[in-house]
Amino acid sequence: MMEILFDARKEIFWVGFGILFVSILFHASKKAKPALLFLMVASFLFFLYAAVIIPFLNVWDERFHALVAKNLMQHPLMPTLYNDALLNLPYRWDQAHIWLHKQPLFMWQSALSYKLFGVNELAFRLPGVLLCTFVIYAAYRTGKLLGSNETGYTTAFLIATSLYLEKLISGFAPVDQNDLVFMAYISLSIWAMVEHVYSDKFYWIIITGIFSGCALLTKEAVGLLVYLIWFLYTLQKHKSKRKEYKPILIALIISLVIFIPWQLFIFSRYPFEAKTEYQFNLHHFTQVIDGQGGPFSYHFKYIGLIFGSLAPYLIVPALLVFYWKATDKKLALSIIISLAFVYLFFSLAKTKMQSFTTIAEVPMYLALAFLITALFEWIIGKIKLPVKLNGVAMVIVFVSVAFFRFDFNSLKPDYGFWGQDVECYNRLVKNKKIFQALKLPDNTVICNVPGRHFVEAMFYTKLTAYGFIPSESQYNELVGKGKRIALFMPPDNKLPDYLNNDKSVMLLKDTIEPCE
Repeated sequence: MMEILFDARKEIFWVGFGILFVSILFHASKKAKPALLFLMVASFLFFLYAAVIIPFLNVWDERFHALVAKNLMQHPLMPTLYNDALLNLPYRWDQAHIWLHKQPLFMWQSALSYKLFGVNELAFRLPGVLLCTFVIYAAYRTGKLLGSNETGYTTAFLIATSLYLEKLISGFAPVDQNDLVFMAYISLSIWAMVEHVYSDKFYWIIITGIFSGCALLTKEAVGLLVYLIWFLYTLQKHKSKRKEYKPILIALIISLVIFIPWQLFIFSRYPFEAKTEYQFNLHHFTQVIDGQGGPFSYHFKYIGLIFGSLAPYLIVPALLVFYWKATDKKLALSIIISLAFVYLFFSLAKTKMQSFTTIAEVPMYLALAFLITALFEWIIGKIKLPVKLNGVAMVIVFVSVAFFRFDFNSLKPDYGFWGQDVECYNRLVKNKKIFQALKLPDNTVICNVPGRHFVEAMFYTKLTAYGFIPSESQYNELVGKGKRIALFMPPDNKLPDYLNNDKSVMLLKDTIEPCE
């Protein structure tokens, strides 16, 4: 299925664009329900396009997440990178047996998708596609409640046409499905909280708690962002009236009930790995991990990449218009403060990666939607067009924005992936074909896979793979466990005597070309 959809990727995108145009026409005609429905369908196709545009596992963390998800199909409560711990390697996140480097929910989702659709890249990315499509509805409702149908639609439209979201779905942008699903659950928790504020219905408290709990079980602490917004809002509105904080407490308990059992389980079942990974994660704030550092201004420099090239210049007036125009200024101020908190928190942290601030997706686009809507209304008011021409102007504006926000070069078949080195793209396609074509006995161990491509080797085969030539003691250990060794030849074509003398060693003639 992945190959079929990959071949049809351009058609998927352009059908989506056509449906987006229909959505815009309905919106301009003030037909809110069909406009939203067609927008969600178009969004699904855009996100599906992103999920199939790269027909291999990316060299960032995607390959690790996809492999662990594959192994979770066999034992859902035992996340493993190396399913069979044949060699006693020093513990590192990129060569671990028990793999607790990330919270498991997003990988459980992909494991379920594998069960339904087979083990392939699309099945791994599909849960993110579906969640992001749901975020379109959540963003619309959030914008509509805080503003109007126009601000709701514009918020959803900006998310639907986000090129950076597509990069996360495709696995090209770090850290692929982990940050994508984290963003989605945080966005959904904010929507549910806003629904509760405007309706005061109890079930929205439960839904808020569930979505925030899912965010925690995807990427831990910042998944509680909705409670910062909710607390600030309640503080402004009710000051110190304790009973008014009860909904927050109920939702928070639900979130913790979702999150804590897994933490207790892994500390009980895998104490060394759990303790090591928790310490590692805590060090992200105080230390530069894996060379991922940068100045205080790091995340501000990426606003244009994540939210659009004009966003850095528009965000301050957008936040002012958002506060001025919002139907609930206390709630708007709480969301604005939470947005500032996200950037302050990640700017103070020593470890920095560009996708960390994508959790601000809905607050950022919500503010920009208020600005765009206000500007459009002001211009129409000044020009004083006939009513029918107002709709035409709206269609022209939205279509123009869509063309501006999409990078149409990415539709070129020889473009590589998202403008990167085409040669690297070709290497990874070739490597995948080599791994898939391997016909080796079930007791084989693949050795000397260049770089970290041993991870893809394990994903595309059912075999254990290592990125090095085993030492003599490791060789004896593998042979003692009944394993045969297959290895990719080193550049100098020289092997140790203990391997040369073993006629059962299989020499793989193909060359894996590294692309890290």
